[in-house]
Amino acid sequence: MLEQDRQSSNADLIAATAVTPDLVVPPRNIRHVEPNGAKLLNPYEA
Repeated sequence: MLEQDRQSSNADLIAATAVTPDLVVPPRNIRHVEPNGAKLLNPYEA
C-alpha cells in the first residue's frame, strides 16, 4: 500500500469515527479529513 493511500485510509477511519457520534476532529492535516464531512478544528488556527 502506498503511503498516500494509507494516510487517506487512516483519515477516512478517523472521520467515520467522528461523524457517527457527531464529534469534532482536530487533525494535523485538514486536507486528509476535510472531504469526509467530519466537523474539523484546525489546531493551528484556533
